[in-house]
Amino acid sequence: MTCAALLLAAVLPASLFMAGAMPAQQCTSHRDERTLGHLDGLRIDSVDVVAGAPALPSAIAGVANRLHARTDPSTIRRLFDQPSGTTIDTLKLAESLRTLRRARILSDVQLDTRECPDAGVATLTLRTTDAWTTRARLRLGKSSIAASLGEDNILGRARSLRTSLGIDEGQPGFGVQYVDPWFIGSPLALSVGRTQYRGGFESAVQLQSSSPRLDDRWRIDLGAANSARQSLKAAGDRVNRLELRAIVARQLWRSRSSTVALQFGAERMRARIESSPGALLVGPSQVTRDVTGPLIGMSRSSRSYMTRPLLAGSTELVELPTAVEGDATVTIGRDAVTGEATRHVDAWIGKLWGVGPSAIISANGWWSGFKGRSEWNAGDTRASLFALMPVRGGSWSARLAGESLRDPDPDTRALVSFDPTARLLPSRGLAEAAVLATVEREWRGPRVGGSYDLGGALFMSAS
Repeated sequence: MTCAALLLAAVLPASLFMAGAMPAQQCTSHRDERTLGHLDGLRIDSVDVVAGAPALPSAIAGVANRLHARTDPSTIRRLFDQPSGTTIDTLKLAESLRTLRRARILSDVQLDTRECPDAGVATLTLRTTDAWTTRARLRLGKSSIAASLGEDNILGRARSLRTSLGIDEGQPGFGVQYVDPWFIGSPLALSVGRTQYRGGFESAVQLQSSSPRLDDRWRIDLGAANSARQSLKAAGDRVNRLELRAIVARQLWRSRSSTVALQFGAERMRARIESSPGALLVGPSQVTRDVTGPLIGMSRSSRSYMTRPLLAGSTELVELPTAVEGDATVTIGRDAVTGEATRHVDAWIGKLWGVGPSAIISANGWWSGFKGRSEWNAGDTRASLFALMPVRGGSWSARLAGESLRDPDPDTRALVSFDPTARLLPSRGLAEAAVLATVEREWRGPRVGGSYDLGGALFMSAS
């Protein structure tokens, strides 16, 4: 026997003994993971995606799923934004899951995990179910009707295209809107749309940072909106607005509950509005302003969330922010029409509270307006208190809201944005202030597929 053979004969039994003495690596697997704390500090070995088709009734599933483009795994990974090789931060992981669950293109998201603490790694598997993203809408108003058809997940890439056709105050119109969450592959979302009427048009374009992340230090928001309309019913009714805004936000600090950012940029607000002679108004019948100047502001966003069931006894949960959130900007410029120094203020603040295991209460306040040398104009102050109590088969909700206008523009009416009784009121109201109280009982019926619910609601409203 050679020396090499003697050495192998001596080493091999020892190696086999050591291998048998070493314990096997312990790994554990979890399905539909909800608690994430035990994953903190592990390195992501891989992120697998199992994308499922929309859950539709069997009678139409075969045909519908052949027409539906299933969400591409690369789109889900991009929304998730937790690449392989990174160390898990449970706050960021929870935020990524919230982003996925809020995405309109998905009806269900589950996270399966396989952790190997001895190796310090974890394998993540995302099991998603597509929502049915081809949507048709019909809206009826006192003097308007609108129908639209759109697809919110073109070719499985989360891009959206919507067309609309309608009549507003006797004016037929056609509109189109396109949204790309990652414009030409960049971390910027593009939204562009235009509606053409017989008496004018409305167009808007916005380019902004995609879904915010906890570690985003910088964000940008560029936007432009232009509209021009002339009433075909009342001679002299004309509306022409132009809004341009460029904002850069820099995160100043963050805690476990919230982040605070400084906003700076520039803004231009131009309006030329004329009302027909004899119209009943509380503000001026003609408005002309053209304010341009630098902008500065602050924003606060929540990093802490609470979970609440959609329905009493339901396992379907939503996550809601718990910290005070808000956004306020001030533009300090000059009105080119009057030559006066003018400030434009736009602010919002809101807070959510959890009551018991399922109920929530929210409070919100808004303020906007222009302040020249003398007094405020186009001022709008709003406050809203809302309560929601899920019950078996639906929910109870109540809202108390108020709004006060200060020299409003001729095309503005109080509470028109969320007052169910607005359609019953005259086309032009006289009140500068309004109060609204609403109580509603909603019933949710069986789910049709993973995207639609049958149901109904009754409400009592007074303003």
